[in-house]
Formats: sequence, structure tokens, C-alpha cells
Amino acid sequence: LAQGAKARGRLTLCQSLAMFEWISDSRRDISRSYPSAGASSPCSGVSGLSVSRMSTAGGKAPEWTSSVCCASIEEVDSSAPSSFEVSVDGKLSYVLPRYINISELLQPYASHAIAACTEWREPFNELQQWLLIFYHSFAVLEIEGGGILCTEKYNDKLQIMSGKGDVVHAFMTQYRANGFKRCRCSAQPRRPLDSPIFVRDFLAWINGPLAKAWQPYSLLSSNCQHYTGDLQLFLEDPSKVEELRSDIQVVLPAVRRCGLHLQFASPDLRRERKVVLAAVTENGFALHYAGDEMKRDREVVLAAVRSKGLAFQLIMEDFADDREVVLAAVLENCSALMYVSPKMRADRDILMTAVLQDGNTLEAASGDVNDDYEVVLAAVSGAGLALQFASERLRASQAIVLAALEKNGMALQYVSDELRQDRAVVQCAVLENGMALQFAGDALKSDFKLVFSALRKNAMALKFASDNLKRNREFVLAAVQWDGMALQFASEELKMDREVMIAAKM
Repeated sequence: LAQGAKARGRLTLCQSLAMFEWISDSRRDISRSYPSAGASSPCSGVSGLSVSRMSTAGGKAPEWTSSVCCASIEEVDSSAPSSFEVSVDGKLSYVLPRYINISELLQPYASHAIAACTEWREPFNELQQWLLIFYHSFAVLEIEGGGILCTEKYNDKLQIMSGKGDVVHAFMTQYRANGFKRCRCSAQPRRPLDSPIFVRDFLAWINGPLAKAWQPYSLLSSNCQHYTGDLQLFLEDPSKVEELRSDIQVVLPAVRRCGLHLQFASPDLRRERKVVLAAVTENGFALHYAGDEMKRDREVVLAAVRSKGLAFQLIMEDFADDREVVLAAVLENCSALMYVSPKMRADRDILMTAVLQDGNTLEAASGDVNDDYEVVLAAVSGAGLALQFASERLRASQAIVLAALEKNGMALQYVSDELRQDRAVVQCAVLENGMALQFAGDALKSDFKLVFSALRKNAMALKFASDNLKRNREFVLAAVQWDGMALQFASEELKMDREVMIAAKM
């Protein structure tokens, strides 16, 4: 079997680029609960990375059915819930696994070199005496600076642990990442690495060649020994990863699943139209990794902004004023408007497309579009405070103003002085937000019914009532019953009124 693993050579090292999507997926955090005997592992149910070579070869999107279990192992002072007891030279110690995603697990060691690799072999049960062919295999990697990584394929899952110290090393040889107890293990000869390979290279290998050929556990074709053998082959000759980055049969399926994996492709494939188009269609931000000639390809650019509108910021100046490209970007994400040229921001249709998604994008309007009745009405109907970006003429339009105030009463601060004296306008504002009373005309702050409406919405609006109303006992009594804190805004005389104080629960 070991010879078979080596004989597979390039095929097994083909295991990558598809796992790029798994590594970058922060949703693969693992539950900390431990399974009972016979239960699924903590990783079960987490989307992961199993792909059949057959499904890939057939050109169909692979079905990812497996999972990844990553644990950061830390030594703790004493036994605690969820901790494990570890024996080191007859002395008991305790460790606590913390389940995280693979990027978080390996990132602290990314720039550290891998100094050596040791294969460990474990019998399938305690009665097994010989480990010639049938055994479980896992690898322990020694990291520059004292770190340790333990990695293995167990059932259909890739398991990785990290940590530091002898106690953590002992845990790795006594338990799996999912918390299952191991049988007694034996170490094979330690293999120092001659060429500098960093943890980031290991991550790229997982993210690249490994994922491409990853498949469910198979005793004869895809088992733990195959995984350890592939890892050792990689550590001996990491240049094979570069070969795969130039293999369109590897890269194309990967970018179709996650466009950002384009960053791991060779420079030549980043200039390959078919590959780049597939990448930006899945994720427009992949345009950042495309070759310059591809960034000048209109079809590629259109596909990118249709996928991610904000990818507009990555396009060449050639398309800055291309109306179809701009409209496609804004249609996907109105925030793309901030990267659009003034000429395009003065286009009525483009602005209307943006404000229908978020009225506040009216702020980016150029020219006289902010004086367009229909555009501004659409904006304030979705975001009342967008009234501040309307022209002075439309901020004096009662219909526009009322639409804004119904959405957000605080928009009253942007209304023309004349309309702030209009009782119907102010009434609309305070019914939505009582604190909008502060922006009403002085005369209306003495209107008993109007101010009372504001207090019913927010008693703290008493602060903005006229002095006469602050001295009105009936008025203040009602306010403090709604909110005792409003007493601070009453007249000095009423602050000392016993009945008022009782009502305010002071």
C-alpha cells in the first residue's frame, strides 16, 4: 500500500485548489461537544471536503461530503470541564482542546518553518501485535519556535491539531482531534527537512493539491497511509504544487467553486480567458488576481461587476464611463456608486437604480440629479435622512418632506425653515420620533396638543417644549408618568412638587 501511494505520485499530490474554498470558509468552525461512543465526531454536519475523482473527471461539480476537524490544544493547570487527562512520564497533566477553523489554527505559525516530520503508527485495536501493513498512520510536524502540528485522515475527515510543549505532544499521540482515545502508538524515524518549507506552504498544499483528489475513506485507494505518504512526498518535493497551479484541469474546477482561488493559479492561467471568466463569474473580486489583459476584457469586467458590484473599483479606467458596466455594478450593489465617475453619478437611471436600494446613496449624486423629484422621492421613501442630500427646492416640497418624515421624523432638521413652522409637517415628524420636536419652529413648541403628541412618543421631548409648558403641572405630570427621567426638564417649581415627584417615582 505504501508503494502504491508513492506510485500514484502526481495523482495524489493533485489533492488542492478545491480545498482553497474550504480553507477560506470561516463557517467551518467546529463544535466543542465531544461525541459518545458510536456517535459522529464533533465535525459531523459541518460542510467540508470530500470529492470523488470520478465526479471531477466527469466535469461535474463535486459533492463535498466530508468535514475538517481542527483543534488548538492548550495545557491547563488542573482538571476542568471538557479537559483531557494526559500522562507524561507517569505524571498527569491536563489539556483543553479549542475547536476553530483551519485558517485560525495555522495562521499563527504561517511564517514558521517546518523542521521535521515524524510518522506515527497506531494499531486498529489493542490486540493487534504487528504493524507491517494494517495500521493507522498520522504525522507530527515540528515547527520552528517549538510549535507542533499533528495531522491525519480519520474516516472521511481531515484532522489537524496544533500546540506547544511536551504535554501537548503527548496528547496528540494519545488522542485524536475529535477527542477519541488512541490505541498505543509507535513513532517511526524522525525525518528532518532539508529544504525550507513553511506552515503557509503546508496550508497551500492542503488548500491545493490535497483537496483536488480528496475522496471518502477507502481502505485500498484513499486511507490514512495514503494521506501521510502524500504529505511526506510534498515535504520532500514541494515544487509539485507549482506544477498543479499551471494545470487548467485542476484550476478551472477550483475557481468555478470559489473564484478567489484564482490567486493560487499560475501567472499564465491568470491570463487565460476561460479561467478568469469562470473565476469572476463566481466572485467578482477575483478580478484583482487576473492579468492586466483580462482586466481590459469587457465581457470579463461585466461578469465581475454582475457578480460583485464593488468589484467596479478594480476595473481599468477604460470602463469608468461605460454605462452598461456601471449600471450592472450599481444594480448588484448600490455602494459601487462611490467608485463611479461624476459623469455616471449624474445619470438619472443609474442614480434611480442606486436609491431604490438605499436612499442614502443620493449623497453621491452629481450634477442636478438631487433636484429630480422622482429620484429624491424614491430616496427619502427608503431612507428619510437622505433628505439632507436633496436640493434646497425639494427640501421645501411638502410631498417630499412628508415622505421623508414618515420614514424618519429626525429628517425634520433638513426641512426648509418655512415647513418647520407648518403644524402638519411637524405633527408628522413627532408622531414618528418625539425628539424631532427640537427642530420645530418656536411657535409650535408651545402648541399643547402638538407637544403632547411628541411626549407620548418620547417623554424626554419635554426638554424641547416651551417654558410655559414646562411650568404646566398637568402637562409635566403626564410626562413624568411616562418617563420619570423627564422631571429634569420641568420647571424648578414643579421639580419640588410632591405629587409630581411621586409620579416620577423619585
